[in-house]
Amino acid sequence: EDRFSVMRVSYVKPETEKALVTRVLTRAKADEQAAGQIAQIVVDTATKVREAYRADNPVIAKPLSTRAVIRWACYTYMYGRALSGRGSAPHTGLAQCVPMSAEMLRAVGEMLTAVSGINPDGTT
Repeated sequence: EDRFSVMRVSYVKPETEKALVTRVLTRAKADEQAAGQIAQIVVDTATKVREAYRADNPVIAKPLSTRAVIRWACYTYMYGRALSGRGSAPHTGLAQCVPMSAEMLRAVGEMLTAVSGINPDGTT
């Protein structure tokens, strides 16, 4: 870690980030409605994670970058098609989008459930 500099910057506005995620997903052949729903879920959850990080929540070791959010959205889209009702695509994608401790993954998963209404097993 000592090879890198640290810089604190603000993230883009959630509306801008949602539009970016939606555009990436539609280019990946997601229909506009699905892309918008996925963007809403991942960006709203990432915003909560960032707020918790800024508030020095000891469980949240790092915020989710826009790059991680886009990766998460793409995994969610991909797993939504692959899982087909056998689990939660957003939760599965979250576990793969960025390395995090089990404790942080649990906390972010709870935020995801609160935002989306989707449980890790795919039930609502």
